[in-house]
Amino acid sequence: MSVFLPIKAFHTFYNSFSELLTSEGIKSFQEKLKSEGESIFQSYGFSKEEQGAFIQSLNNPKFVLFHSWTEQNLPLFQLLTENKLHSFKDSAKHLQHQYAEEYKSFISPFLADSLLKFRSTESFEIRKKALSFCQLLDKNHNALVESQLFSPILQEVKNKAKSCQSLQEEKELITVVTPLCHKDIIQSTNYLSRASYSLKMEYVDAVLSVLKYKSCSPRFANWVLKELKQVELNNEHQYKINDLIHDLKKGDLQVRNHGKEKRIVKTSTILTFLAVLLLSSSAFWLVKYQPFSEDEEEEFSNETSFMQFSVEERKQLDSLLMVMNGNIKNDDLQIDQGTTLIGESDVLTVRQSFVNQQFETIHQDFLIDAEGRTYLSSNCNDEVDFYGISNTENLSKRKGKIKAMMKNESDYDIIFVIAEETENGKIHSTLIKKGETISFKMKPNDVMFLVAGNHLENYKRPQNESKELPSEEFKQRFCYVDDNYYNSIIQVHQLQNSTISKVKFLLKGEGSSYFYLIDIHSVLVDV
Repeated sequence: MSVFLPIKAFHTFYNSFSELLTSEGIKSFQEKLKSEGESIFQSYGFSKEEQGAFIQSLNNPKFVLFHSWTEQNLPLFQLLTENKLHSFKDSAKHLQHQYAEEYKSFISPFLADSLLKFRSTESFEIRKKALSFCQLLDKNHNALVESQLFSPILQEVKNKAKSCQSLQEEKELITVVTPLCHKDIIQSTNYLSRASYSLKMEYVDAVLSVLKYKSCSPRFANWVLKELKQVELNNEHQYKINDLIHDLKKGDLQVRNHGKEKRIVKTSTILTFLAVLLLSSSAFWLVKYQPFSEDEEEEFSNETSFMQFSVEERKQLDSLLMVMNGNIKNDDLQIDQGTTLIGESDVLTVRQSFVNQQFETIHQDFLIDAEGRTYLSSNCNDEVDFYGISNTENLSKRKGKIKAMMKNESDYDIIFVIAEETENGKIHSTLIKKGETISFKMKPNDVMFLVAGNHLENYKRPQNESKELPSEEFKQRFCYVDDNYYNSIIQVHQLQNSTISKVKFLLKGEGSSYFYLIDIHSVLVDV
């Protein structure tokens, strides 16, 4: 069993991690380990040979860097040193760093042993938390660990789904199947890597199997399919789920229970029902003619599901992404996200100020903040909820004739700001969480920009700072940012096509590549 020995255990032998990245600092640290560190080594069960190997490994600066990354992430550090389990989140974007694969190789032997301790637990929630760490494992460890942690969940789902075959009533089916689509199980499924994709498909197939049983009604089949849409599948399999939903609505997908079983009803009950029916005719109409409940707003509900990309639109998006990715140079993807790029370009872009001066101020505040940032910050304030940018209104209150949908498939949370491009035009803002889809209204000539980052915090103005700072109205910003923070802010878009009534946007990008907005209907221009 591999024992993780944190450099922090020897914290009295050095002042900071940055000191250990210098040749003088690491040499001094190694000498102290040899002369004063034996008792600490022994407390971790290290033999003389293991002590020597540990000291020798410090000659590689990456070893020190990876220890620093591990100790920055509290859930990871507590799991390795205290066996405490909390959900993992790559808040500092270390897995998008150019050294990510080497980091996985470094941490995997220790992490795999720690995670396998939870393979016997009966708690799905604990398994979900353990699976959240599997993204840190290298290809030599992830398939084994994921199988050990997820297989008991999968077997439980299969057994429960199979037991539904003998059920006669829909309510019995609902009782059994609903827990199989619990958010903890779906999240656990989404934590699986490509190496375990077959396990993910086995889960989907097991849940889908209940649709053929006689106790399953069209309404419950629709609910099951909508829950399965939350499972992160490849495009081909995701299209198939969407097609099943469409086929079910059109009647091309048949289920065996149509809710026509015989019931014995008393005359008094019938009269009461008719009275209630007369008072509730509008509700009856909805049930009669709209048998499939939708999560979307009523005005966006239609056959093609405005709040989703259709199969044709998805194919168009895939083509656009292939073209865009083909124009990205490989050298651009090797940028060290710890290196500040802002201010090092010789290109100067001059543009006119926006007519909407308040929008100009908000945009300049974010731009000034981005130009003054160092990227991999470890000194973050507490993460907070988004309460809106000063002098803006909530996006949900916006009015306009053009219906818009925006889906965030990037690895970032997004601050979205949109404004009327008039002198006193209204401005609206919102936060779009990673994986979230929003709907809103637009007007011709609207201007908008996006801010990409993670870990929203309240902004604290530095004291006695000589460089330019954002205005006093600048209250919140992202703490964990990379070069896409700046790149997203400088891209301001304006709506010019005023003849279209519905528009859709997709946000893509991660720390190791570009962040971009895909305008599927080509209604935006850059300003």
